Amino acid sequence: MKIFIYVCVFLCLYSCSESKHISEELNRTEEIINDYPDSVLRSLQAIAPGSICKKSTKAHYGLLYSLALDKTGQTIDSDSMLRPAVNYFLRKGTNRQKFLSWYCLGRMEYSANNYQKATESYLKALEYQDLIDDPYLIGVCNFVLGELNLKQNNYQRALFYYQEAYENYQAANKTKHQVSAKTAIAAVYYMENDNDNALRDYREALNLSEQFGYEDFQVYCLRCLIGILSNKGVTNETYNYVGRFLQLSDDLSPNDYCVLGEYYLRINKPDSAEYYLNAAISANIGGPRENDAAAKILLAEAYTMNADYRAAYSMQKECLALCDSIHLSYMNNSAAETELRYKNERLEFERYRSSVRQNVIYIIALVSVIAICGIIYIFRRRNKMQKQRIEEYLTLIEELNKTKLQIPDAAKISELLNTRFQVLKELAKTYYEFENSPALTKKVKGILSEKILDKTIISDLENTLNQQYDNVISNFKSEYPKIKPCFVELLCLLYAGFSPQQISVITNETLKTIYMRKFHLKKKIIASHITTKDVILNIIS
Repeated sequence: MKIFIYVCVFLCLYSCSESKHISEELNRTEEIINDYPDSVLRSLQAIAPGSICKKSTKAHYGLLYSLALDKTGQTIDSDSMLRPAVNYFLRKGTNRQKFLSWYCLGRMEYSANNYQKATESYLKALEYQDLIDDPYLIGVCNFVLGELNLKQNNYQRALFYYQEAYENYQAANKTKHQVSAKTAIAAVYYMENDNDNALRDYREALNLSEQFGYEDFQVYCLRCLIGILSNKGVTNETYNYVGRFLQLSDDLSPNDYCVLGEYYLRINKPDSAEYYLNAAISANIGGPRENDAAAKILLAEAYTMNADYRAAYSMQKECLALCDSIHLSYMNNSAAETELRYKNERLEFERYRSSVRQNVIYIIALVSVIAICGIIYIFRRRNKMQKQRIEEYLTLIEELNKTKLQIPDAAKISELLNTRFQVLKELAKTYYEFENSPALTKKVKGILSEKILDKTIISDLENTLNQQYDNVISNFKSEYPKIKPCFVELLCLLYAGFSPQQISVITNETLKTIYMRKFHLKKKIIASHITTKDVILNIIS
């Protein structure tokens, strides 16, 4: 067991150290990716993505690998590494990483000819342009947006983004990219038939390329200037450009031959034009048919100038057939692109419908769970309330049973009380009515004193009243602990149903004294806080 734990700890430490080493390597490659993209790509390809455990390091690797592919001119055709990196950095990355994530995602969509999605991704990347201090990256993003708008024939937007790219390249001191942006601006002006602005920008691009020694851009600018100036009939300046063009171009391309042929055609030298145009057709064997069509149109014009009408007619027929073939190819390509766009939109719609269906299922499931929980809650609450009602009913039944049992007891006690003191009441009444008879008075008073009015009778009466009337006498005594016994005795006798006259005989007090005690007793009860106050007042009244 210990060996297993040691092995696990060792592997964990080793993987952590390996992940740290890869992270440091990625940081070093990021610093040189703009200057040495090929070396960076080889270094990244030497790292196995499966050996990266940390999620942030894996996202960093995927982003750098996509950038390296883009900078080496290769296509970002798979989002297996890019998409997780984009998802990670959009949540936890820096502003620069978010910018690069949207940029690489736009590159991938651009490679798949999804121009609309690519444009959206680049525009989202530009939302961070004020938050990152890197005019070069902002310039690259603007330049690609210019290309996308140019492919969609949106010349004004393309011109805007190319100019933004030129200014950012200038701020970043990227001279080659600066020349590229300037030539792109000139090309857009040329496509809009604005030859004056096109000539101006091509001349500026030519001066910049000469200043920084970019011969490939010099050749391109000279070729474009020769073509525009030849059509305008400017000879002297064009002648100078042609001389410089021939000096720089050791190996002429079909486009170069065609430009020179057009130049000689415009200065009325059809023989030289035929030579260069035939050379353009020969050099373009297996190349784009558009180059052949452009050369043959000019060659037919050269034959016409040389009065070789048969050759001109034959060349025009070839040119028309070639143009028809090119247009048919364009239509086929357009149909294929339309079909591809339809399939992509259909696939996107299916994804959207699938996501909507999935969301609906989730919502239905959630509503069902909530409904089930609600039903369970209502059912349990209802059962609980029913149990509470049943318990209340059982309690009420028990209390009712106790009350039923107590009612006979109370009735029995009341009957015993009335029976026990009935004789006493009759004697007191007789004594009061026949008070003037000395013999009877003496006899009744002797019976009351000797056999009935002993000290225990009031105590028994008090206990009986407490038992029958919920401790009424005890509550009264607790309310007035210092009250005289005569008041307690009076209350007991009143509760027992004796009249003041009978009480006067029993207690051997005058009737006036009894009424005075009753009055004071009533005042004390009114001032008291006992719960049975109203019942007592009703009895003694």
